[in-house]
Amino acid sequence: MTTFVTVNTSASTSVLVPFTSAANAALAQAALDDGPNSVASVGGGIFKYFSPTVGGIVAAPTVNFLGGVAQTTSQTVIYNILPGNYQDLVNAGSGTAIAIGGAQASVWSGQNATTVWLNTNPNGKAFLGGGNDVIQNAFSFANIMIEMDGAPGGALGGSTLILDDQIGGGATVNAHGGDLIVVNTGGRDSIIANDGTVVVETFPGTGSVHGIATVSAVAGADVWVGVGDGPTYITPGAGNAFVFAANASGESTATLFGGTHVFAGQTVTAAAYTGRTTVLGMNGYLQAGSAGGSIISGGTTNSAATLVAGGAGDVLFVNALGDVASLGNALNVIAATNVDLTGKIGGTFIMGSGTGQALGAQQGHNTFIFQGAGTYTVAGFHDSANLTGSIYKDAATGAGGAGNITIADFFPQQIQTVTVAGGGTATIGTAIFDQFDTGGKAISSLNSTAIGGGFFNNVAVLSDGTTINFNTTIGQVHIGAGGTLLV
Repeated sequence: MTTFVTVNTSASTSVLVPFTSAANAALAQAALDDGPNSVASVGGGIFKYFSPTVGGIVAAPTVNFLGGVAQTTSQTVIYNILPGNYQDLVNAGSGTAIAIGGAQASVWSGQNATTVWLNTNPNGKAFLGGGNDVIQNAFSFANIMIEMDGAPGGALGGSTLILDDQIGGGATVNAHGGDLIVVNTGGRDSIIANDGTVVVETFPGTGSVHGIATVSAVAGADVWVGVGDGPTYITPGAGNAFVFAANASGESTATLFGGTHVFAGQTVTAAAYTGRTTVLGMNGYLQAGSAGGSIISGGTTNSAATLVAGGAGDVLFVNALGDVASLGNALNVIAATNVDLTGKIGGTFIMGSGTGQALGAQQGHNTFIFQGAGTYTVAGFHDSANLTGSIYKDAATGAGGAGNITIADFFPQQIQTVTVAGGGTATIGTAIFDQFDTGGKAISSLNSTAIGGGFFNNVAVLSDGTTINFNTTIGQVHIGAGGTLLV
């Protein structure tokens, strides 16, 4: 449904500018009525009306007119520096207007129009009615608030915006369902999804200027974010997020989170993330929302991703060596590692007070850290070529210790008595074995039960209440290193 914004081109004539969204049209009309170009006795501002002129915007004949209205046609392209006595520009037609705004200028672009606007205003405004527009900040001090129309029903096909902020200015974009925003950021750009599904692609500024793009959502809105490169913060709040790489390499970096965190020494706070997450092939800090059922798949660059579960049934896929997967306190979380990974470094898996399973890199070298009284089943695997297993550690400090842990493939140290040269015997252990570091807690009990064929089930209980099940081991688990290491 089209809603028209009325712009007075004189005390007796007016032009109607079509907007897709009634809500955005109301904002645009209010800005015309209340902005610096308003004339209270007329309303909607008095603008100099000019017919489209291919090749340039005609200058206003007097300084009494405070804006320019371009009623373009589909074959029209007008361009120029906006004359000094035009504070604002309205593209009311279906053609293209290209203009450099003045230091106090703002822009209105209708439903069928295309406007290319170079903003020089430190407090600029843009009202986009559903067309295809380009806005660029000309200087590092230039800032602009952009109000976009969405598509009817929130389907794809709302406003399309290319926001070019490579110089280092700032922009805040209020987007709605169906909008598509492509951001080249060198400044401080914030895109807010207010309803429906909003699609955003972020790319870095060129040269030495690299800004930060922040994509957020309010309750009931979802964001799809394609990340090219450069710093991108995604804070979906109560919405759902689909995040993917949008560059030639098929891999990029972003920070996806909710709540309060410390990144690079700076404390950052965002709304709690209560939605659902799908992430494909990304690096960076990637936190799932608390809704559960999220899937996060990391990138393939080693030691570049931290994957964090947020809700029940989340799945974390580790696709690079040295990455971190935190299962948090959620229930039934699965962390799995790509079976094709090989190398002398595994993953780090952090367990809290929830439940779940964690499968490390299949050539061992993994680290499993248990921080809460949860219930987890884990497998660390082994590197037989380099005689290395995995390390498990009780890092819990609360009641119940590290809860109940089951290690599916623990390889105990094999103690053997051998005859040495010159007579006598010595006790030695095999070179490859796993280790469980109790974190200084005493081992209250260790029981082993033979189950046949040289296999044993072992159960250790620590002084903090942690229970560790070493299932189907070849030989028995032993106590070593001063009584705080199980090998």
